[in-house]
Amino acid sequence: MIEPKVRFKADDGSQFPDWEEKELGQILTEDLYPVKNPDGAYTKLAIRSHGKGTFDRHVEAGESLDVDKMFEVKANRLILNITFAWELAIAITTNEDEGKLVSHRFPQYKISGNIDFYKYRLINERMRYDLGVASPGGAGRNRVLNRSAFLKIKKYIPSLPEQQKIAEFLSTVDTVIEKQKETVSAWEERKKGVMQKLFSQEVRFKADDGSEFPEWEEKTFHEVIKLYRGSSPRPIVEYIVDDNQGLNWIKISDVPQNGNVITTVKEHISKEGAEKSRAVYKGEIILSNSMSFGKPCILGIDGFIHDGWFVIREYEKYLNKWYLCQLLNSDIMYKQYRRLAAGGVVLNISSEIVNSTKIPVPCLAEQQKIADCLSSLDEVIEKQKATLAAWEELKKGLLQQMFV
Repeated sequence: MIEPKVRFKADDGSQFPDWEEKELGQILTEDLYPVKNPDGAYTKLAIRSHGKGTFDRHVEAGESLDVDKMFEVKANRLILNITFAWELAIAITTNEDEGKLVSHRFPQYKISGNIDFYKYRLINERMRYDLGVASPGGAGRNRVLNRSAFLKIKKYIPSLPEQQKIAEFLSTVDTVIEKQKETVSAWEERKKGVMQKLFSQEVRFKADDGSEFPEWEEKTFHEVIKLYRGSSPRPIVEYIVDDNQGLNWIKISDVPQNGNVITTVKEHISKEGAEKSRAVYKGEIILSNSMSFGKPCILGIDGFIHDGWFVIREYEKYLNKWYLCQLLNSDIMYKQYRRLAAGGVVLNISSEIVNSTKIPVPCLAEQQKIADCLSSLDEVIEKQKATLAAWEELKKGLLQQMFV
């Protein structure tokens, strides 16, 4: 067999047996439970796709449920969505899922072995590839899982005692990761609370000499800031070029997961395309107006932006850059966007909406103190996020070394 790079030993120090190559059909047994009470109140489970190993949609029984084509769920069963299996729409049920329903397009399998082990063995990127191969057809919904091909997928499987060791170890790592996520969330909530107190003036700073700062002013956005929308040539694909031939083409996807300073881009645009776009420069603030709308970012590079961005300019007389960036990223602004969008589902924000918002304007000295306070919290949050990312990367590496 192909030896995993990381192996465990028995408690007495002896080696566990070699892993055996098995077809999934030797591990999984289809396990269907017809609905016992067709007139009962049920919740329907569904998995669209995401590869997290959990259900991402619970449909309440108030919706019309054709129970004749559904089955009751048991705990510790593998269930997958045959339409989106190629996107890793797969999950293992828990006690909380017991008694809910799945449709006939969500086959349910009993697992022979350690359930916790198979959460790691069967829900990963390698399995995404295997499910893709077992899902012939065209694109999207045309790719339906061939169940026979699925059950013929081969995996190397360790003995049950080694399964237990692997599951316990990885579960410990997951516990650390979950606690670190809670730490990150706690600091983010703490910052939100501080922002609320500062921007509502419930908490005020004083000058270095102990004196009071002047009262704040309230300005309409367009009175103190100039807003310029990005633009792009059409069709954009004709202007995207290789990295070494083009100029930075800044997209929403270039926003880093940690922090809000854009330093790299994934795509580049030709000089001809750049002439039909808006140039932006290192140090400027840009504001997304679609997708993750209202997200402010600082540019760490020069580049060009499409119409999914605004660039913010000519504010320095009234506003400190770092204060403004914190304010734009606050609930105070987001709530205004929603209100000015007339209560509908906000998918994007127009220049009219942004220009109509109200901006609290302290004196520049107090703005600096507010920015420094919130930036210090950002530093803590980024460190906690970096710790989380390190643990997640460690787990990823372990999974690659433990499984073959």
